[in-house]
Formats: sequence, C-alpha cells, structure tokens
Amino acid sequence: MYSEIIKQIRKAKGFTQKEVYTGIVSKTFYSDFEAGKYSVEITKFEAFLTNLGITYEEFEYFKNQSQTNDAALSQNTIDQLYKNGKFEELYDLYEEYCRDSNKELRYLAIQAYL
Repeated sequence: MYSEIIKQIRKAKGFTQKEVYTGIVSKTFYSDFEAGKYSVEITKFEAFLTNLGITYEEFEYFKNQSQTNDAALSQNTIDQLYKNGKFEELYDLYEEYCRDSNKELRYLAIQAYL
C-alpha cells in the first residue's frame, strides 16, 4: 500500500522513478517496489521521502486523504451499479477490494458482494 502512495506522490510531483530511487536502491528494485512486489526498510523509505521532498507527516496526510477518497468513490460506484442492476460489476469490485489492507475498502467489498 505504501508503494502505491509513493507512486501517486511521485507522479503528482512530476518526478521520474530515477529521481526517487537514485542513491538508495537499484532501478529494478524500485520498479518492483512501486509495483507492490517488495517492501523496503524504514531508512530506505525515509530516503525516498527525502528525494520526493516531503516529510513522513506529509506522506501520512496524503495516505489518509487517498484512503478517504477511495472509500467515497467506491461507495458511490457501488450505489450506481446496484441501481443499474450491474451485479457482475459489483462482484468484480468485491474481488478487487476483499483483501485490501484498508478495512473501509474491505467493508465496501462486502457491501458490493451483498
């Protein structure tokens, strides 16, 4: 999950992957990290934040905002799909979110399934 937030911040700031990983990890490792294949130790994570020009507190704020927006969007999506009788798409949402690390999104996945 943290890797996805780092990726969103990087793209929002217009940074390349190289600008974030330089001096910390290899290109391949960073690419795999952003893809969610690996986690990193805290010192490397902090170095990524430094290269992005943000503090950990700013990262946490962005992470919390992203989760709130995801939950609101998903609830609206579920409501619209249900009203339009698109039950297969509701099941797809369930499959997508049922194992998410965010408990609110897992709850919404259950709602989509029901």
